[in-house]
Amino acid sequence: MKDFTFIHTNWTKPALNGRWGVNSIEQIINNIWYYSLSAAYVKRLGKAIELHTDNFGKLCLDHIPYNKIHLTLNSIPKYIKPYMWAYGKFHALKRCPLNTIHIDADVFIKSPRCLNKVNDLLSSRCDAIVQCHEFVVNPNKWNYAIYKPSTEALRKLRYPEWADRNGKNAYNTGFVLFNNQTLKNEYLKEYFRCSKDCCVDLDLEKSLRNDEHVCPDLVIEQQFLYDVINKKHFKVGLLINWLNSNKTADQIDYQHIIGKGKYNANNMYMCKKTLMTINYELYMKTLNKTNYIREYLNKNKNLYENKIKF
Repeated sequence: MKDFTFIHTNWTKPALNGRWGVNSIEQIINNIWYYSLSAAYVKRLGKAIELHTDNFGKLCLDHIPYNKIHLTLNSIPKYIKPYMWAYGKFHALKRCPLNTIHIDADVFIKSPRCLNKVNDLLSSRCDAIVQCHEFVVNPNKWNYAIYKPSTEALRKLRYPEWADRNGKNAYNTGFVLFNNQTLKNEYLKEYFRCSKDCCVDLDLEKSLRNDEHVCPDLVIEQQFLYDVINKKHFKVGLLINWLNSNKTADQIDYQHIIGKGKYNANNMYMCKKTLMTINYELYMKTLNKTNYIREYLNKNKNLYENKIKF
């Protein structure tokens, strides 16, 4: 089995700005629990995992036994605005070698079966591996609501020459691995260009203020990865089948808790309970850390109050 290095990224600016309309303090605290559990699963497999973050992110997560913590995200350009939620992921991956596995904090790799699937896909010479292919089931209907408002909000964006407008296909990048430098370079070049353009689009900002579910990254991160791979004939590996996601995820012991529903009381209870079960020491460290961060944020309200919410 290949000796992968996993990475987490935590750019704290989006959460401090109330991503999805979720209270900033609660979002930061709940994220700490998810990062802890996600890392605990990776460490239980005997794999290395590193963190790329900013100064506040390090303060929140330095209780986790990462192999290394990098302050890579301190160098995110100041003009990048907090509604570019995935920017930190690609700012870090640009600096990482091929076959680095980025997993979101709410992704759990529970057994070697998932890693075996990754190795099988690489042995078939995939240029990238992602979680799954998301798509509009009926191509005659625009019925996947989270993509429609985001696409409409980006009507002024200059798309890459290989990207479709009104695209109805995307790759979920809760898990992403690049195995082809040409693909990685082309995709990241356009992601960074489009991110910069989004940050000066006043019409987009208006849309974001009117609808908290508008997310440019649904298009420029997830749709554009689908477009560049398929228009330029790269080969992709999928961990799970989107139309049968629960069953196929269970088959490889993979879990991704998507959307702001991850912050509801039941999901948070299960996260904490599971961490207590698989790594009690880290559970106690996380409990102490979250108590500290809550107190820290209550004393430093300038970090998150009076900010423009997106």
